[in-house]
Amino acid sequence: MEFFPSINQFKDVVKAIRDRSLYFHTPLPTMEFTGTVKLHGMNGEIWNETGEIVALSRARILGEESDNAGFYSQIVHPNLDVWEQYLDSLGEKAAVFGEWYGSGIQKEVAISSVPKKFIIFACRVDEALFEIRNNLYCLSKLRVVVNINEPHLQSMGFLEGVRLGVKESWTKIAST
Repeated sequence: MEFFPSINQFKDVVKAIRDRSLYFHTPLPTMEFTGTVKLHGMNGEIWNETGEIVALSRARILGEESDNAGFYSQIVHPNLDVWEQYLDSLGEKAAVFGEWYGSGIQKEVAISSVPKKFIIFACRVDEALFEIRNNLYCLSKLRVVVNINEPHLQSMGFLEGVRLGVKESWTKIAST
């Protein structure tokens, strides 16, 4: 079992590209980036690697005594048979990764005003990781071309795209 990898922020990607260009003595590129609106909740994982259903947050195993925002008690435990059947159908070493979001999970974010929901965004079968594309996760895609020499010049267009994407995504999330 391994935890879902962290997803870097745009600033981290720019730094990595600059560091690589410096190391290899290559010019900084202009690149196109694609982003999506993030559902800001908590990472939830459900594994069936050893014939037993195991729930995890980003950094720890969850259970009755160590829940995280109700993920284990509301999503995993009451549905153990469903998760076992679903994960068995995927393969021997299978897992789903998703975002547990909604009321009481994160403070001071708009999505905390909707009822709690779990949305799967990836699954692992054996050693392969697959992205799940569904209506909520891929609501709004933002494409922006960035000159890595001056990434700050794209920030206004980037922020405007994020604002519009969040508005579109929020409308769809609120209606589900």
